[in-house]
Amino acid sequence: MSGWNHRVMHHVYKSPTGIEEEFFEIHEVYYDDNDKVDGYTKNAIAPGGNTVEELRAELQRMLDCLNKPVLEYEEESNFQKPSSSS
Repeated sequence: MSGWNHRVMHHVYKSPTGIEEEFFEIHEVYYDDNDKVDGYTKNAIAPGGNTVEELRAELQRMLDCLNKPVLEYEEESNFQKPSSSS
């Protein structure tokens, strides 16, 4: 993996009765050395930081991802866990 960023992902939830519901969430998305999506967090992320300044920076990265193309969330994808080197 060469890097990661925040991205908006489009989800489609299908209920047992067949009703579909669409929604959007922010995930951490991981890329390979060719900048292709290599995986993403299974669950959406929440902002956080050890200081108010870190929280502000995290929120800004989340806002910035709204200007990038939306990715499709796939339940069967190879989910990745954040690494300590990210």
